Amino acid sequence: MGKISTFINGLLCVALVGGICYEGFSIYSSFSRIPNSNVTSISIGESNVNNEISQTEETTTDGSVLFRNIQVENKVDLYSGNLVNVTIDNYSDYYSKNLELSNIYENRNEYYAVNSIDDEISSNVIGELNSMLSDFGQATDNTDSMIKLAYIYPDDLTDILKCDHITGLSFNLSSYDGNTIEDFNGSGDFSWIMDRADKYGFIQRYPSDKVQYTGIDEPSHFRYVGLPHSSYMKENNLCLEEYIATVKLYTYDNPLEITTFNGRTYDVYYVSAYFDDSYTNIPIPMDKEYSISGDNVEGYIVTVKVSG
Repeated sequence: MGKISTFINGLLCVALVGGICYEGFSIYSSFSRIPNSNVTSISIGESNVNNEISQTEETTTDGSVLFRNIQVENKVDLYSGNLVNVTIDNYSDYYSKNLELSNIYENRNEYYAVNSIDDEISSNVIGELNSMLSDFGQATDNTDSMIKLAYIYPDDLTDILKCDHITGLSFNLSSYDGNTIEDFNGSGDFSWIMDRADKYGFIQRYPSDKVQYTGIDEPSHFRYVGLPHSSYMKENNLCLEEYIATVKLYTYDNPLEITTFNGRTYDVYYVSAYFDDSYTNIPIPMDKEYSISGDNVEGYIVTVKVSG
């Protein structure tokens, strides 16, 4: 015990010195146990400057790294990400962390119009929106696309059927020929979008054949979920509710494997939130790109890029 105490004290001293030398970073030491394992590690981690994420490494007794734990804050991160499922039953719980918006009118290209010069969408989405409608216009010689509705500020939400718009990830697509506006229905030239929206990370959020899951029939409503999720949902004819239910069946040890149209492969799995604590530890493979999205209800969808 004396040697262990001396070792731990030494680590704490290093952490203290590091905290003094590097202002803005939080250095800590911790014991962590691998789930369903007797292996214990002593790790020194470092949170990023704005304290959004803390990270530790899980190791075996011989020092080999198994995976890293990413710590997320439940009261914030559970309600953030591309896969949040905001519904008429839980929209009041939704909290968007650091949502950055871009004015669509000011950033659009010549291939589509915008119903209002004030319409906004997530800055992470505007590029894919422009790419999709530009490719559509060039492929079909049709420039009648119009964004009819996009972001709605939560305080301005008067119709709860429009609740998905408070995510900043959604828009309603219409066609405008200079005289009349018609809601998108996927017919004619617009079948191109129906067939290819997933390649840009978009899904049809409320298709007519999924009302039993969504409670809403609105084919003109598109939602950004990003790759690889959009590809898997399109290929398996799943709405967002069905997809999240599917992902919940997969874990870190048994992930859902997805290969997208461009040959990239991903592992996707679910981690339930630890509601008896303010934080949840998310296991992530070492040296892999990843993203974490809350589902706005009870856990996190983890996406790890494997190759490509």
